[in-house]
Amino acid sequence: VTLNISVLDLNDNAPVFTRVLFEGTVYENAAVNTSVLTVEALDPDYKENGTVVYDIISGNSDGKFFIRHTTGEVFVADDIDYETAQKYMLVVQASDTANGSLRRSSTVNVVIYINDTNDNSPVFSSA
Repeated sequence: VTLNISVLDLNDNAPVFTRVLFEGTVYENAAVNTSVLTVEALDPDYKENGTVVYDIISGNSDGKFFIRHTTGEVFVADDIDYETAQKYMLVVQASDTANGSLRRSSTVNVVIYINDTNDNSPVFSSA
């Protein structure tokens, strides 16, 4: 008699980010679609329980950045102006792709510093 036993994966692990904080820098004159940084989270579960996807869930209300859902790479999405904001503080969520209520996730803070460029001419005031 042959007995085959299949062990199924239970989605018992949430993705874990490889850093506690991700930081990047970009110049204010960076073109749309410029890569800023890549976040990474790992999940030891099997198949869809361990496949990780990423979303920006906070700090991007003005839509200056977007994240590639499958890779965690963060890009410039709109014009950035140092004189308006010198840094952006985003929250990125990593989720596994398990079905429905079994899905697990975690979050990490992402800080993007904006470097100034010489984009404003001097203005003289009358004395």
